[in-house]
Amino acid sequence: MKVHAIFEGRTEEKVLERLKSLYGLSFEHTHSNGKREIPRRIKGKLGPLIGDEPLRVLILRDLDMHEGETIERVVQSTEDALRQLVTNRHPSLNPKLEKLDGFENIYIWSSGNYPDIRIALHIATHRWSESFIKATIDDYILTIALQSHIANDLTKDIKVKGECIIEKVTKEIPKILNDNGIIMEEAKDYVRIYAAIIKSHTSPPVFAQKVLNQNGVDEKILKEHLRSLCAALEFLQ
Repeated sequence: MKVHAIFEGRTEEKVLERLKSLYGLSFEHTHSNGKREIPRRIKGKLGPLIGDEPLRVLILRDLDMHEGETIERVVQSTEDALRQLVTNRHPSLNPKLEKLDGFENIYIWSSGNYPDIRIALHIATHRWSESFIKATIDDYILTIALQSHIANDLTKDIKVKGECIIEKVTKEIPKILNDNGIIMEEAKDYVRIYAAIIKSHTSPPVFAQKVLNQNGVDEKILKEHLRSLCAALEFLQ
């Protein structure tokens, strides 16, 4: 089954590539230039695809609390875009995103038998630190990377124990920066430091790919730390 995935950045693409084999899915990725582009991408990309073939759509959003964004606002803006999408093609449809049982951050809609459409909206709500100003997909990656056995895998080439790296990434370096007036406000800040220490490319998407491809990141780890995203994909199957 092909899933049309619409999201903000490249990290999401790396995460989906790692998950696709678990669910027998393929993805057609549509990047947007920031969250404000997503409604336009929904209408422009999906409009021509509504027809006789089943349509499966995954929309991935971060949650920018520092801009006053809430889950309700994200859901409403996505619903508005979906309604505009179907108005001229199937006026009888009224997309209404409903919360998936057991999850605060997944909203789903199914059109029924014809046209056969299923849409899942996944909103990143996990923050590695409550001090972060936003919740992003990078928070999920950082949480995985800070598991002791994963950190050991990531640091084996530099012959430094994972626990030492974790201490430096989460405490020592942030304290030095904070003492100099540099505040680490989101997961990407920690990801870049982590990547630099282990002599990896400091791009968050590349770091995500490296983390997810470690031997220790098995199906159990993926389904534990990416539980909500996995549930969204199960709905789309």
